[in-house]
Amino acid sequence: MSVHPVFTEAEMAELRRANDVLRKIPRVRMLSAPARAIAHALTLLAITVVRPQIRRLGLTVENRRVAALGREVGVRVLRPCGAVRGVHLDMHGGGWCTCTAEVNDRPNAELVQALGIAVVSVEYRHAPKARVTEIIDDCETAAVWLSENVQADFGTDALTIGGDSAGAHLAACVLLRRPGLFRAAMLHYGIYDLSGSEAFRNAPRDTLIFHGPTMLACLEKLTEERTEDERRDPEISPAFADLGGLPPVLMIAGDGDPLVEESRHLHARWQEANGNSELLIVPEAPHAFSRLPIEVAKKTHDYAHTWLARYFPAASQ
Repeated sequence: MSVHPVFTEAEMAELRRANDVLRKIPRVRMLSAPARAIAHALTLLAITVVRPQIRRLGLTVENRRVAALGREVGVRVLRPCGAVRGVHLDMHGGGWCTCTAEVNDRPNAELVQALGIAVVSVEYRHAPKARVTEIIDDCETAAVWLSENVQADFGTDALTIGGDSAGAHLAACVLLRRPGLFRAAMLHYGIYDLSGSEAFRNAPRDTLIFHGPTMLACLEKLTEERTEDERRDPEISPAFADLGGLPPVLMIAGDGDPLVEESRHLHARWQEANGNSELLIVPEAPHAFSRLPIEVAKKTHDYAHTWLARYFPAASQ
């Protein structure tokens, strides 16, 4: 385990100021179609701001359809200018029902630049039109396609996987289906119990980012064809799965996030099963804090990049 980043008082003060701003912003609600449409529109707005920045970096960006297991799915590929050391498979967040792969262009471009790897991000289908198992199918399709074509398409066999929020859940589900494909995983502030953990159920009204009182209802909407016990099925809830045989993982969460207990719980079980789980808890940080333009987020990204780099060949190779 590497030494975790230490945040100065000035950096923590900056985080607290960001939290103060977030307290004044309406919380994310995903229950209704209009709310999902608003969230998606805000995502598209953010993408239009980031898109010119990505072009200036000189990276190759490609959208394509890929096939495996008799299924097809869209992917968005970011490549470095030179040789590719490896490939990271990314699942974006958005509550399973909004956002696109392009929303992760900024963090994915940082990964490409920092590590000299390519990033493949999955354009999975959205709820409620797709069931959660079908969304996992899409991510598995991309994973299997990548494993079968990585040498021919990228000239490497080094694969890792990751995601943020709902994307972390999807990445964990893919790992459970295909545990031997990836060298390592990086999971940012994920949710791993679709029946609703105690902390998730009791999220207060003043929770940052999320609208606490409707969080459980959103999960129930995602899996409305299932009973509460059926939502604990390990196929969709990694918190209850047999985690044996999984690769090394870095989990990152903020302790101002009601989902932090899910990362703590999964980390403890992963570590018990495999002895290769690392958990980084960032003090006072809310959900999705790594998206904030603050030094705490930058230090966390730098640490994650250093951690992930060890699972790819040295650049000279």
